[in-house]
Amino acid sequence: MLDFVKFRIEDKSTFEVFCEKKGIIELNSTFNRYTGAVSDYPKKGRFHNLEITVTEKYAYISGSVHKFFNHIRGLKDVNYDDFDIGRCLLAIDWICEYFRINKEKTTVTKLEFGFNIQTEYIVKDVIRDNIVMWNFDTHIEKKEYKSNGGISKKFGLSEYWLKIYAKGEESAINLSNLMRIELKIVSTRILRKLKISTLADISPDAFESLFKRFIHEYDKLLIIDSIKPSNSLEFHEMAYFVEYTKYETWNKNKKTKSPYQRKKDEKILRGLINQSNYNSIQTALKELICEKYIQLISMEKHLHN
Repeated sequence: MLDFVKFRIEDKSTFEVFCEKKGIIELNSTFNRYTGAVSDYPKKGRFHNLEITVTEKYAYISGSVHKFFNHIRGLKDVNYDDFDIGRCLLAIDWICEYFRINKEKTTVTKLEFGFNIQTEYIVKDVIRDNIVMWNFDTHIEKKEYKSNGGISKKFGLSEYWLKIYAKGEESAINLSNLMRIELKIVSTRILRKLKISTLADISPDAFESLFKRFIHEYDKLLIIDSIKPSNSLEFHEMAYFVEYTKYETWNKNKKTKSPYQRKKDEKILRGLINQSNYNSIQTALKELICEKYIQLISMEKHLHN
């Protein structure tokens, strides 16, 4: 679930001295190859898969806590296995104890929450052909990986976005049915709305809030079994279906229709999708996500009983 995290350490001086004087990690400064001058800041280093950055005012640690947990267990640099709440909290505690960081004196600036789900579909085909829009808007990024046929789409805004990709191809594990769906939040304003300000706030309650937000954003996706209208529809319904499954129509209507009219259009289109039974992929994926969440919650409870 929780994967990438970036947080700022407010007591930068103590952290910097601890790293350098104790030799915990090597912090390297930038070097001007023309003048030979070495800048004091920024200083950068790595600890397992984590990136350490120290500026004049702050220190930051960022990276996948999922991969970090696997690193310290002597496993590969991977994050396609299950990672429950208990292991996540243990990894964060380990980082803070190792670097002597007070969790309450940190600020979480970025966070990624998502799921790896094994589906009955060829994931790259679903992403390419069936995941059409998010919030009736087109993707903000699309990538196709020629080396292995993988694909990803990213939907959302500047403060947060959903990314969906073929995890099997991305991780080179020969699982064409493995999908990754993740919500990345890069705004402290959004994180605070979820009551996540510091590392101390990352708790089971925070996971519940993140899951609710994740599902809220997932439900904005338009995932349809086929862009070809069902023969069960009337002719005028077919025409409507064809027109309103196009991003260009929604983009045009933002300028010509009121929010109330666009909501009516959304309701009509969703109704036609349900009437045609074209919502099976979206429903199945949501069920898999909910099942995976319950599984990972149960794993955490089992570990603490």
